Amino acid sequence: MILNCSWSQVNEKDTIITTVSARNGSLVLQANVLPDYINLQWTKGPDDYTGSFELYRSSDGMAYNIVKQFRSQTDGRQAVDYFFRDEDPLRGKNFYRLVGYDKFTNEKKTIDLVAEYKNQPRRVLPTVLSNGNQLNIANYDGQELELWVYNSAATPMFKKVVASSVIDVPSNLARGLYVYQLYDRRKMIVSSGKFILQ
Repeated sequence: MILNCSWSQVNEKDTIITTVSARNGSLVLQANVLPDYINLQWTKGPDDYTGSFELYRSSDGMAYNIVKQFRSQTDGRQAVDYFFRDEDPLRGKNFYRLVGYDKFTNEKKTIDLVAEYKNQPRRVLPTVLSNGNQLNIANYDGQELELWVYNSAATPMFKKVVASSVIDVPSNLARGLYVYQLYDRRKMIVSSGKFILQ
């Protein structure tokens, strides 16, 4: 039997935080919708032998993409609490599907949950601007990033770990148009674009 419920509250910043949850047997999935992300957590009962999980997300409830796999622990311990922070939720409805696999029979157990994200993302994306023999990263907030630069033929020219908003351009880089991609720690593209080196 699958049960769903939701409730809302207003925090001290007058931002509505919504919580939705669903249950399938002893497996409970909960989503807390916060201003900048959706926090997912699920628990299973002590006699539930679900060993591994796959978390999926969809914008329409039909075509799901896998977000992350959670493998069973190999040291004999059995985790009962799991957490995942969706730092890039879709505006509007986020359809989540959690699929658990029994570690002995591989039988599937599925929970579907819909969390509505109503806020606009607050984060301004970092962008790369050329300034002489340096690249300036506008809107850099201090997070750990990796910069990849390609020429117009999509050939990688260089990559650098971003530790400040100013990056020196390698001296062997010729003038011209370049394409950049900024990646976060999860190897997800944060932003991409073009710049001209003069």
